[in-house]
Amino acid sequence: MKRNALATLLSILCASVLCFSAAGCGGRPVRTSLSLDDGWQVRADPAGEGERLGWNEGFQTDSDAASLSADADGADTLWYSNVFTSDLSVSKKDRVVLRFNDAAADMKVWLNGKEAGVRTGAGSLTLDVTGLIEARANQLVVRAEADTDATAAIGTGVNVTVHPQVMVTDAYAHADYATGDMTISVTLDNGAAETKTVSLNAVVSAHDTDS
Repeated sequence: MKRNALATLLSILCASVLCFSAAGCGGRPVRTSLSLDDGWQVRADPAGEGERLGWNEGFQTDSDAASLSADADGADTLWYSNVFTSDLSVSKKDRVVLRFNDAAADMKVWLNGKEAGVRTGAGSLTLDVTGLIEARANQLVVRAEADTDATAAIGTGVNVTVHPQVMVTDAYAHADYATGDMTISVTLDNGAAETKTVSLNAVVSAHDTDS
């Protein structure tokens, strides 16, 4: 078994669970993902009073995120704002997840004026915003410490995605190349109020490479 098969396996695992969504597989095409890579604006907060001034409710400036450096005006804190319209297909059995692919440390997030979550370390950030997102214009606001280079972090990818109530949050495959055996560990996040039964399907294929 080739090592490249592991990447194939993990991709199919995630795709299989997404197909349990009522908005997912079969029927007419529906939109289940929204990219927020563009449209960000930024405001420096030298006095650290943005929340008291209501910036978490949203703001508009003339500066986009790419034009302001992390140490703008000597500010300790930077605020980011993105106004977007959601046309995602969401059923009552779905969850809506907001993900920052490379979130800055010490970051706080609001959606439509309500706190969505915080980040206190480097890495990705995934937030369940099912009850916060609206099928209209949405206001996403992020507050981050200026020295964490939050501008670069936001630029690496921010997405809103529809998921089923039970979704894969982590999958790890350990292959024994001598015997051909494989052990798969999957972490599931159940967003429902009751116990759920799900099926997971995985396909492992060998790739003709030199790996």
